[in-house]
Amino acid sequence: MTAIEFNNKLTLHAPSLLNFAFKLTMNHEDARDIMQEALYSAMKNREKFTYDKNLKGWLYTITRNIFINRYRRAQNSVAVPEIHETQSGTMMFQHAKVTADSELNYEFIMDKVNELNDEKRIPFMMHFEGYKYHEIADEMNIPIGTVKSRINQARKILHGKLQEFRV
Repeated sequence: MTAIEFNNKLTLHAPSLLNFAFKLTMNHEDARDIMQEALYSAMKNREKFTYDKNLKGWLYTITRNIFINRYRRAQNSVAVPEIHETQSGTMMFQHAKVTADSELNYEFIMDKVNELNDEKRIPFMMHFEGYKYHEIADEMNIPIGTVKSRINQARKILHGKLQEFRV
């Protein structure tokens, strides 16, 4: 099957993928983004698809995995407010309500994270930002077991440091 024939078959499944993505996200814009990313991923990985398999099932799996990866990254990200100055000179916060307590808590936690040595802090922050273990290992050029160990050590150290804060 040529690339053009494959791409034509993909476009036939686009409407059902969009519906599936919408059921996952309950948001039209996110569903369109996920569908487009899934179709792009399928085109890019065409050689991995074996023609005796179900194309629609393969596309649904790609779509579901993209949704899960986005969800995980969103859960691991920290909402940082955007601050805009209005014409009257007052500051306006968007995207997040910031209280003095939450700002102090965040600063305290980040200070504790920054106290970690680079060996533990860098993989910990990359994992916190949503990178997978193998992506961190590739980026840092170290074994995946070392990445897991360093992240676990960082968690234990931070757990101890943050116990003081809870009291």
